[in-house]
Amino acid sequence: MPDNKVPSRRESPAWKLTPPSPLDDPDLYDGIIVRRVIGYFLDVLILLLIGGALWIALWILAIASLGLLSPLFAIAAVLPVLYHTFFIGSGGATPGMRAMDVEVRTWTGAAPSYAEAFIQTVGFYVTVPPTSALI
Repeated sequence: MPDNKVPSRRESPAWKLTPPSPLDDPDLYDGIIVRRVIGYFLDVLILLLIGGALWIALWILAIASLGLLSPLFAIAAVLPVLYHTFFIGSGGATPGMRAMDVEVRTWTGAAPSYAEAFIQTVGFYVTVPPTSALI
């Protein structure tokens, strides 16, 4: 009986020159769109929990300081960028992506650096809102 488990990217070593072709190794790419979407929704749930706790803490600080610490609310605005940059840069996957066994890799198969993770995250958040109406 064949094993239907999708191979983990963590089990695959970095490749040389070019990534594996979907025609040569289709198991690596099977169901990737569905897994990525579910992983993103898991990340959104985590961000909502973190953001809610942060929002409450910032309100308490703002009230206790009579509004002097109100500029700290800007942290909540950049929380998704910080979250994605940190997790993708430190291990190639956010917790939601890791739960769905999806990883971000560079062209050579290595995990991205923090700079590459930041560029990818900003590119994602800049391009998704204007193009989401096309879907």
